[in-house]
Amino acid sequence: MHGSYRELGLSFEWHDFTAAKDVAWSRSFHPGSVEICLNLVGHGYASDGKERLVFAPMTAGFYRQEKDRLRGVRFAGQHQFLTVELSPGFLREQLCGDEANLHPIVQGVLKDGGSVAISEN
Repeated sequence: MHGSYRELGLSFEWHDFTAAKDVAWSRSFHPGSVEICLNLVGHGYASDGKERLVFAPMTAGFYRQEKDRLRGVRFAGQHQFLTVELSPGFLREQLCGDEANLHPIVQGVLKDGGSVAISEN
């Protein structure tokens, strides 16, 4: 839809598909990135092995891909969702100096450390 993760550090991507079987969604996660998912239709999840962020219809959440890989799955069926992918460099450029007011997931990116994290809102 807009942007380029590799060139601008920011992308908006619209997904609209029907899957005959479960899809390994995590292959699209960029290392070090924070991704926001606005889920309209379909079911799936992102998990770090300890916590699971469930995406049901009309839900949203965000997660960070780090050293330990997140597992993301979209279950068989119809899916419509928007993802906003934000690179570590883009986040540092936009948010540096405001760390105290940010969610711990984003703080971790700005500190350039930490592990996989997920959050549901």
